[in-house]
Amino acid sequence: MLSCALLLVLSLSGHALAENPGINSDERDTITYLVYGAAAEPYQILNPAGLNYPSSGFISDLVRAVFSDSEYRIREEVKPIRRAKRDMLNGNATRWVAYALRSWEEEGVWGDATFAEVDLLDYRLSLMARASTEAPTPERMRANGVVWIQGYRYPGTDDFAGRNGLQFLRATDHRSAVRMVIGGRASYFMEESSRIAYALANLGEDQASYRFYPLDNEVAPTRITLLMSNDLGPGVQDFINQRLRQLQRDGSLQQLAAKYQLQGAVVGD
Repeated sequence: MLSCALLLVLSLSGHALAENPGINSDERDTITYLVYGAAAEPYQILNPAGLNYPSSGFISDLVRAVFSDSEYRIREEVKPIRRAKRDMLNGNATRWVAYALRSWEEEGVWGDATFAEVDLLDYRLSLMARASTEAPTPERMRANGVVWIQGYRYPGTDDFAGRNGLQFLRATDHRSAVRMVIGGRASYFMEESSRIAYALANLGEDQASYRFYPLDNEVAPTRITLLMSNDLGPGVQDFINQRLRQLQRDGSLQQLAAKYQLQGAVVGD
């Protein structure tokens, strides 16, 4: 269950909105929340048909906490991450909120969007392998394969692949990537360790049968945050930042991370 602090924050959000002079009636409209399909677990978990919301997960629960009991209406739109990013960049998506890596700012292509001021989670890549597999070396990675999620890419990974002569194998989601390692199609799975652990648990695999090799020295760690389209207007963006700070300060963000067994929740000042 969520803390009393989070429930109190949600109950006060309508009052906070009414007092915010930067939000006008024209901006109290539907906001599209982009969900990156099955490849986003456990940040975004696709729910079975018939439930109240298309998705749950750390980011989905957080976005609903930000807007709950406000005058904003959230419309969830599910699409693969590559298509979602393409739509965000070329203007096919309007009035949207999505999650992003802070390192995407280095790409220099997000002029029509604004990154939230609050970071949510640390994001550090590791290689996962079966315990019986030898530790990764460039030669072993080239010979035995490294799998990564289809559509995933961020600054540092291309350099890592180039230095080691790698061509990543691709999987549609985390559980498929783990199955590729189990089945011997790849020896290593590259991803954030908490997300790999979530996939292992969902497949009924004993995490003690696997080893994790952090890649901090190869790919610079980054953080998860929210990304907001600029057509939302500064009032909406300010509201989102204020609510994120509030949820971070009272510990609700950290509690949501713990709910999904995610490491590295960012503690506020």
